[in-house]
Amino acid sequence: MIDPASVPALPVIVIEMTARGETVVDGVLVPAPAEFARTEAIRRVSVKALGLGRAVRTVAVEADGTRWPLIVDVDGEVTAVDEHPAPDPPPPPPRPVLVEEPPARPTAGRPAAAPARFETVEATRATSVEPVDAPVPEPVPEPALDASAAEGRHALLVRIRAAVAAEDWTEARTRAVQLTADDPHPPRGAREVRAYVAALTGEPELAARIYADLVLEPEADAESDLVLRQLADNAYTSWRRVARLRARLDVGPSVLRAQVRARGADDPATEAARRWLEELRLLD
Repeated sequence: MIDPASVPALPVIVIEMTARGETVVDGVLVPAPAEFARTEAIRRVSVKALGLGRAVRTVAVEADGTRWPLIVDVDGEVTAVDEHPAPDPPPPPPRPVLVEEPPARPTAGRPAAAPARFETVEATRATSVEPVDAPVPEPVPEPALDASAAEGRHALLVRIRAAVAAEDWTEARTRAVQLTADDPHPPRGAREVRAYVAALTGEPELAARIYADLVLEPEADAESDLVLRQLADNAYTSWRRVARLRARLDVGPSVLRAQVRARGADDPATEAARRWLEELRLLD
């Protein structure tokens, strides 16, 4: 248990849950599926605490404006407090321009979950792992089978979330593969979880391909502009972490098309992707 009196008044790190369902840490959008965003937000705060060598004060701001003062230690332990001794800083901008790189393997200890009242508020991001509306194939499946498939995905998602929180990367990867393996057309949310786990577990090429596909396929028309930009930026930052030149060249065109689709041909992020692909081609 952290003694609040031992924690300096500043800095106070802001975790914001926006009305659109995104989670933002100090102005940086968390590039993780909604089901993992809160755990990832606490992990990022614990990394900041590790850099300072001590626990830090945090305020979690719900979409309705409710504020939860917290203290996060270097090992991810979370302590709820009544209030912070210093005024909270203003909330960060709700629409950050660029998404931070997908997180590397965490170096801090296991992140603890936030207090119950903080965790019980479910995110509302459009890219959940529930099936998206789509034309029903012939023959029409029985409702019981649909329900069974959804329940199976939910059970796997619970296990993946627990594995990520425990830093059990083998388990997280195994369950993420199962999440999409038995379905020839897995839901977009399930594929995003697969990409996120791939980025966490040393498969940046796979992550970049999935993120780019999620932007380029026709179903992406139903997504918001913000979600498309987040997916495209995750594709780009995953691509930058690919080690092999041939793999970089193979996946690069898809990543560039995703940036054009999400941001436009003249956006600075698109220009950065185009320049890097040109540099890679000179090395080939």
